[in-house]
Parts: sequence; structure tokens; C-alpha cells
Amino acid sequence: MQNTAPEDLPTLQFYFESIGKPRAIKNTDLEQPGLTSPHAQALYYFARIYLERYEGVPISDLPDMVAFGNKHQLQWVIAEAKLNKAIEYIETDDVWQGELLLHDVINISREIGYKALQGRAYRWLGNAEIRRAQIKTGMRYYRTAFDLLDDSHFEIQVAMTLNNIASVYMDTSDWVRAENYINQAISTYLDKANNFDNSLFLGILYANKSVVGFAKEKYSESEYYFEQAVKLSMETGSDSLKHTSLANLSQLLNAMGKHDESLELAQQCLELPTSSPKSGAKASCYEAFSETYMSKKQFELAIVHANKALEQMSLTLTPESQERIGMLLVLVKANQALGRYEKAFYQLSKLRSLEKEYASHVNGEEMLDIKFELEAKLAQKELKLLEAQNDLQASKLQAQRYREIFYFLSLIGIASLGIRYVSRIKRVNRELAEQNVIDPLTQIHNRRYLPHWLRNMANTVPESMFSLAVIDIDYFKQFNDTYGHDKGDQMLKHVSSVIKRSVRSKDLLARWGGEEFVLVFEAKNIDECSKTLERLRKAVENEKLSINSLTLSATISIGAIKTMNVTMLNTNWDDCFMSADQALYEAKQAGRNQYKINSG
Repeated sequence: MQNTAPEDLPTLQFYFESIGKPRAIKNTDLEQPGLTSPHAQALYYFARIYLERYEGVPISDLPDMVAFGNKHQLQWVIAEAKLNKAIEYIETDDVWQGELLLHDVINISREIGYKALQGRAYRWLGNAEIRRAQIKTGMRYYRTAFDLLDDSHFEIQVAMTLNNIASVYMDTSDWVRAENYINQAISTYLDKANNFDNSLFLGILYANKSVVGFAKEKYSESEYYFEQAVKLSMETGSDSLKHTSLANLSQLLNAMGKHDESLELAQQCLELPTSSPKSGAKASCYEAFSETYMSKKQFELAIVHANKALEQMSLTLTPESQERIGMLLVLVKANQALGRYEKAFYQLSKLRSLEKEYASHVNGEEMLDIKFELEAKLAQKELKLLEAQNDLQASKLQAQRYREIFYFLSLIGIASLGIRYVSRIKRVNRELAEQNVIDPLTQIHNRRYLPHWLRNMANTVPESMFSLAVIDIDYFKQFNDTYGHDKGDQMLKHVSSVIKRSVRSKDLLARWGGEEFVLVFEAKNIDECSKTLERLRKAVENEKLSINSLTLSATISIGAIKTMNVTMLNTNWDDCFMSADQALYEAKQAGRNQYKINSG
């Protein structure tokens, strides 16, 4: 933490201990001291937030920390408050809102040189991308986070970033790399020089260590680490981790054939208190029940609990596709075992639809090789079944038709979806056709529209040459502090309008988040690209904004990449964006109000 006065150092120590050693803090340390400095007050408030998150220590009368930061002109406070709000959004599945805030955090922390906070924001950007199954992008963010956090010696966050990278390799069943990274994470955490004591973080590390151990057939080790994870998770203030840990351990015991113990843990999961009965937190408990009852061949109970799990999943904003697939598979197999072939086939149709959606999303990631052969292999048989349904004259014949299909399914390995708990969480955020793609403030497109536009251009004019530019309004945070957020909003609308008028109708301008915009524009070569960027820079610099008696101005910094055909841009979007963002950073470092083109 920069510029901390000597009298604030005890509060700074309290802040760091709330993250790295929350269990070591005694109740007598929780009283707010007589703090005169707003900086120290902010440190105290953030420490109390982290104590509540990690150890369940309640807090009341917490001020709005963004407003607090604005009032006292503390940029680091605004950034950290936005980071915490972004985490809340992501953990409640509102990933887009979370990502928008995280980009604000990165911009602020970059400007004030707060690398540790910038690294934390990149780590959560990685988490957000992984939840949306954007594996490559998530991994890049994790690696950026690791570099920043390692450079700032924030070792507990380094450990969690290593754990996140391990989770990606667990997703792809690369158990050797997963084990390597999880071992590094645990080693960093347990290093005596650090002396960390955070039960939530260690619980997460041990839970993943258990999953890796089970995948590598180290069953005793796996059970030991999961028992430790459950014990630690019960000491945290995280309802989500408590439920997930108990449910996962229940499924682990089920896979080991310990069905009675599995049901006991599932019941403990169900009996845990929750902050809201409509949170969907009990979904994992019902999943554990359902899968264990399937193993015990108690099919009626498996069906009851699978339906309860699906009902709980529907309460979340973005139900996890893999978990829904698992429960639909239970319903298919249980109904098949009970001879209820029509019900089984109905659930199978839903399963196939979800598999197709999931496969199309995940197969776009080069790092994953998850293939769903069911769609192609089943299509012909399903068609024959549907054609035959109109003239089936006996229920016996009808049941036989269904039975043939399910026998066929068993041969092609529908059960190959595997044990659910070994699969890591995969949040699939479906972009519905009716989803709003216009930014309400500037009335230009938002980032959600970009993938649709790129795919359309790649399909219609695949060889057309385009460039990508990332645009940032210079010193916008200071502008907001000086003139207020209302005038800041007017400046955002003004700048976006100037840029929009300065590009062609077939180019795409989108608001990326905060004061950052993305422009995809047609340019045949690097000279055309340079001319366009200079034209935009001058247009914004020269066109003033008049508000009552005030005449206000702004400048922009631009980072861009060399031209390429739109098909390549669509295919390599993540790499292209990172290159343009790096060029933007170079433009800012060089003094702002200029453009840089990354020609690498």
C-alpha cells in the first residue's frame, strides 16, 4: 500500500492479516480504533469485509466504499471497493456486470501503480472468463495476474492464482500439470515465511488437491485432503464453499462405494443454514443424494432428488450446464431402469439439447477436446422413432421402440460423461437473442454485440481487412473527481458520439466498460490504419463539450493492431484484444493523447 503514514501502519497490518491470517485476529482486535486518517478508516473497513468473507465475522454500519473513496479522493479505495462489488456480481452469476467493474479496477490501479490490486482484478477476470467457458482468455488473465502479484510479493494471492491455473488443467483432465500447479499453490501457502492462516483459501486448495488425487487413483490421499477441506470450510463465512465441500465429499465417498457415509454427508449439506432459501445453494446437496441413490439402484429416490436439484439450479441466474447434464442423465437412466421409456425419452431430448449447447460453446476452445457424439449417432434412430409414433398401434411395440433406443445409447457410452464431481465448475452464460446489446448511456453497442458482429462479418465478407483499436479517455477518473459523475457521463456520451461520427457505418464502435471503447474498423494496410487513428485522436481533441457556462475537452489514447482479414480477427479475438490492450498501455506510458500500433 503506497503512501501509508507511520500512524496508520497498525491498521495496514490489520488489513493484511484479514486476508492472510484472518483466524489469528482476536475479537479484541475488531474494535475500530480512533482513526483520524480516511486512509486508515478505509483499511479498517476493507479488513472487516474480508474477515466477514473468510471467517464469517459479522460487520454492521459499513459505508458505501465507492462513495467514501470519492469523498476523500482516494483512488485506491474506489478501485478496491469496485473489486469487491465485482466479486459479489461474479459469485451471484452476474458475470457481465462483474467484468465491467473489473476493467474499471484495472484502469484505476494501473494509473496509480497499485500492482497488487491490478493483479487481483486480473485474477477475478480470469475467474469470470472461466465461468463463461472462455478457457484461453481466462488462462491469459491468470498468467497476467501471476506476474503482477509475484512482482508485488502478494504471496497468498499468488497461491490462489496458481490454484486457478491448476483448475484449468483439471478441466482439461491434464492431471500431471494440475498436480504440479496445485502443489506449487499449497507450497506457497504453507511456506513458513508467510505464516498464512486463511481457512477459506486453504480449504479450496485442499479440495482441489483431493480431486487431483482421486483422478490419479491416490484414493487415501484424496480422502484425507477432502476431509481437511470440509473441516476448514466449516470454519469460513462462505455458505457456497460449505455446501460445495460437503456435496463433493459425499460424491467422492459414493464413487468409493461408501454409500451410507455419502448419504450422511449429503444430509449434512442439506441441513446447513443459508442466507436465502431462494439462492439455489442446495442444488449440490440434492445432486449428491441423487447420484448416490442411483448407485444404490434406488431409482425413485434418485428421480426425486434429481428434480429437486434441477429446481434449485433454476433459481440461479446462470445454471451450470455440466451439473444440469448430470441430473438429466440421472433422470434418463433412472426412468429407463423403471421401464418408463416415454419419460426417459423426454428427458433425453432435454439432455441432448443441453449437450449440443454446451459442446458448441466449449469446442470453440482449443485447449479442450470434449466431444459429444450422441447428437450425430442418435439422429437417424430418433427420426425413425418420430415417424413411427403416429402409427404405433400397441403400447408394447411403442415401449420396445424406446427400449431399442436406450440399448443403443448404452452401447455408444452415454455414461461416459463420468463422475460429476471430478469435472470442475463450468459456467455457461448463454447469450439469448433478445439480450440487450445497446449501452444505455452512450447508445452505442456494448461488448455483448461484438461476437455476433464478428461472426456475421466473417460469414459475409471473410476476406475484408480490418483492424482492432482499444480506446481510453485520458485522465477520466480525475475529470470525474473535478466535475462530478453527471458531467462525466456527458463526456462519455460526447466522446462516443465524436468517434461514432468519425468512422464509417460498416465499422463497429462498442463501449467495453467504464471509459474504454473498442473499435473494429476497415483498413487495407497499416497506413490506412494510422490515418484513421490520427483522425479519431484529432476529432476528440478538437471538439469541445459545452455544459451551461463550461467548455470542457478531452483527449484519448489508442492501442491498435495491424490489419488482418475479419475471419482471422474473429478466430483469434482474444490474442488480438490482448495485443491492442498492450499497445494502449504503451500509448499511456508514452504520455497519452496518441496512438500506438502493435505490429507483432
